[in-house]
Amino acid sequence: MRRLLAVALLIMSCEPLPGAQGPSVQRYAANASVLNSSGPQEETHLTVRIEHFASKSDQDALMASLKRNGTPGARLLLMKAFDAGLVRIGQRLVPIKYATSRPTGQGRLLTLMTAEPIRVTDDDVRPELGLIILVIPDTEPGYGELIPATKVRFDPSGAIVTDNYRGRVILLSNVTTE
Repeated sequence: MRRLLAVALLIMSCEPLPGAQGPSVQRYAANASVLNSSGPQEETHLTVRIEHFASKSDQDALMASLKRNGTPGARLLLMKAFDAGLVRIGQRLVPIKYATSRPTGQGRLLTLMTAEPIRVTDDDVRPELGLIILVIPDTEPGYGELIPATKVRFDPSGAIVTDNYRGRVILLSNVTTE
């Protein structure tokens, strides 16, 4: 009898709750152009896998941490967070710790943050956050930017923006859903 009850509890724990939806993994691919002062320096491939988006409470916690302690506080918070996905640029893998999606007039705007720099070259080693912005139109390939290491803040509308960024920007083109 105990064995049957244990098996029944195990089966019930594997079943989704009524009305619950399973995880919806989203995958994107893009061409990444590393820029220098004379134009594109290097072309590489970027892939993104998003397993879950930040909840309202996750967004509120990040906003509060940024207001209290700036980027260092947000970085500590994100370091402790579960992975929201993964970004691969070239052969380097970096866990995504924060992902949001906002509707736009013609598609969606994705904001992805990492708790560590997204090292594209060996000089991207500052202890700051990695930031990826993807614009995903409904009808055509998208575009975006990858900022390997930056400080961030929330603007008045609640969007995450860079704070005094002067470093390298990687332009993303031909962003498609995989």
